[in-house]
Amino acid sequence: MNELLDKCIKETKYIHEGEIFMVKDLFKGYEWNRLSLGEKRNIIFLFRNYIYINSCLNIINVDEGANKKKEKLKFKKVNFR
Repeated sequence: MNELLDKCIKETKYIHEGEIFMVKDLFKGYEWNRLSLGEKRNIIFLFRNYIYINSCLNIINVDEGANKKKEKLKFKKVNFR
C-alpha cells in the first residue's frame, strides 16, 4: 500500500494551484480500475491522513457543498503564502 501512497504523493506535483482533484485522478484509469474497493478506500484514507500531517504539500481536503460524504473525497492544491 505504501507504493500506492508514494505514487499519489509524486503525482501531486502535476496538480495546478487551485485545482480540485480526487485520489483516483492521480492514477491512470486502468491502474485505478484494477484496484479492489478495499485498496481504493485504504489509499484514500492514507492520502487524506498524509496531507494533514504534511502541510508542506499545500493540499487540503475540500469539504464544502451539500454532499459532505462525497466532498470528503475531494482535495485542492492551495498556496499558503
